[in-house]
Amino acid sequence: MLPFTIEKLADVPIVLFTVKPDYKISAHGLDGVVAAMSTLDAQSAPVYLICDALGMVVNFNDVLQGITLATRQYHLFTHRNVIEVVIVTEKTFLKAAMEGLSNPMFGNIRVPVFDTLEAALAYALEPQRS
Repeated sequence: MLPFTIEKLADVPIVLFTVKPDYKISAHGLDGVVAAMSTLDAQSAPVYLICDALGMVVNFNDVLQGITLATRQYHLFTHRNVIEVVIVTEKTFLKAAMEGLSNPMFGNIRVPVFDTLEAALAYALEPQRS
């Protein structure tokens, strides 16, 4: 069984990608991105992609590999069915990496980051966003 889940939430424009504690970008990142792309391809309308990374343990190389997979190889952040990618993490290192995506080198990608899944869901469901 893969160490992540991905599901379209009922009646709201949200796909939730949740990593489990044993998720490792080096071992599972490609599978995760491919599953996310497949789920996004199947949507009939754009959605928020919320990535719940609270359980993920990362190092610098993992972050670089994940960013490369998501931005350069698979263009996850600019997928036609993505309204916005939202990250859930309490890790300062991962927050800084997501902020770094706003650099022109990575395509000026804005990635909202929240400490809790509840806050990320509330953000995506704000009336002016839906």
